[in-house]
Amino acid sequence: MIDPVIAARPGPSHGRWLPLHARPWALFMAGVCVGPAVLAQEAGAARSTTLVPSLSISETYTDNALLRDDDKRGDLVTQLTAGLSLGHRSARLTGSLDYSVSGSAHARETKANEVTQGLRAQLRGELVSNWLYIDSSASISQQTISAFGLQTTDTAFDSSNRTEVRSLNLSPYLLRPLGTWGQIEARLQHGRQSAASTTLGDSTSNTGSLVVSSQGAPRLGWSVSAVRQRVDYESGRQSTTDALSVGTSYRVGADLRLNGSIGRDKSDIVSVADTHSTTWALGVQWLPSERTQFVLQREQRYFGDGHRLVYTQRLSRASWSLSSSRDVSTGGTSFVPTSTSTMFALLFASLAAEQPDPLQRAILVLQRLAALGISPNAEVTFGFLNSQVTLVSRQDASFAWQGVRTSFSAAAYRSDSRRLDEGAQAIDPLGGATRVRQHGYSLTLGHKLTPVTGISLTLSDQRTADAGTTRGNDLRSLLLNWTTQLGREGRLSLGARRVEFDSLTNPYTENAVFATYGVRF
Repeated sequence: MIDPVIAARPGPSHGRWLPLHARPWALFMAGVCVGPAVLAQEAGAARSTTLVPSLSISETYTDNALLRDDDKRGDLVTQLTAGLSLGHRSARLTGSLDYSVSGSAHARETKANEVTQGLRAQLRGELVSNWLYIDSSASISQQTISAFGLQTTDTAFDSSNRTEVRSLNLSPYLLRPLGTWGQIEARLQHGRQSAASTTLGDSTSNTGSLVVSSQGAPRLGWSVSAVRQRVDYESGRQSTTDALSVGTSYRVGADLRLNGSIGRDKSDIVSVADTHSTTWALGVQWLPSERTQFVLQREQRYFGDGHRLVYTQRLSRASWSLSSSRDVSTGGTSFVPTSTSTMFALLFASLAAEQPDPLQRAILVLQRLAALGISPNAEVTFGFLNSQVTLVSRQDASFAWQGVRTSFSAAAYRSDSRRLDEGAQAIDPLGGATRVRQHGYSLTLGHKLTPVTGISLTLSDQRTADAGTTRGNDLRSLLLNWTTQLGREGRLSLGARRVEFDSLTNPYTENAVFATYGVRF
């Protein structure tokens, strides 16, 4: 639903009294408004801009509008969606924006009528030549509140366990060479996340960092860094982490680099009192080509052992990736993800070899997904909101293949999230759990029947394990979709789905058929 303006509580982290969700977007507009100034300075430079409005209408019949097996009610749902995709690329400014607003109307359950938004935006710019830069991103999406509450695959359902989440990240930084031997980077980063119907996921993160590093060294490199991060949760407490480290790296060959660091941490996350710890890290990076990447990092920090493993491989029509990590989730990332993958992100990675330009690749991804009738925002995996710094161990595997007429994508994941501060509340207060373990998979098979007609089948499963006396759940779904192009810009989709949700408190099954007509101008 459209949210009323809610006044924020005054406090040391909020500054002036502004609406919780108005502050991030005011800051985002401030960041975006630097664009015209940069464009004016590069008026003579080559640049490309794309603008694509879209409009769609969807009719869905469901046999379980309330998502309750003990009170099944059929309903007809009408959904109207207007969208705008904007992309810009030039020598000093690169950005993309994909925004949509949807209104749904239920024939019987009119109390479930609502308006939702979706946003995916990124902006990178060089504000002052060879001196001042900015990275920024913003998003609006529908997210699950509790991992142990009611789960659904369709945002048209009115669920008390779903809310609209807005996130913003702004990061201006200075980057200057120090003669011919080094460079200095001074960066500020502001992250903000707010949920519409709860303060559970609301958080603010401010980070300042200073890094001095070598430049131009053929084999041996070095760096000195100092970082301070302050995280404040609306429903939790404020915490601060300071880190100082000295690092070195050695290039063994053209594609292999070894690195290591040692330093000190001071943090009040694990306990209210400051704790001091010695930190170290060892790693290896192997980049034999632009299509292959292998990164392995092992470290010791204030929370204990940490690691990061990434392996990606891109071929002409396929890509796969394996990753494993153990790290903290803080600030503007207080939505704990089991994976960062959406269908857009999965296909975007697989088409890197076919279309290296990110802006043109994004357009290509949207066209391919539209041809299969798949939403670019469809989540491969899910997550939940929390109100404190969380330790997350996660493993992901994904594969995507794009043939001449047939495509296939698969993703699997496992995550284990637990609270760091033993004196804090549960990381999932609605479920009362101090630890959340999830695993699942998603499989999508698509096939072009003709140059303008395609069919796709998607199977997904997400399981949340029991946590003490809190019972878990299992969400399974099967989606069949047929789509065809009508005219030059129109597209018609027909589909059916079945959803099964196993839960001790609210199990349900739901079957639905739907039709969608959309046009891009």
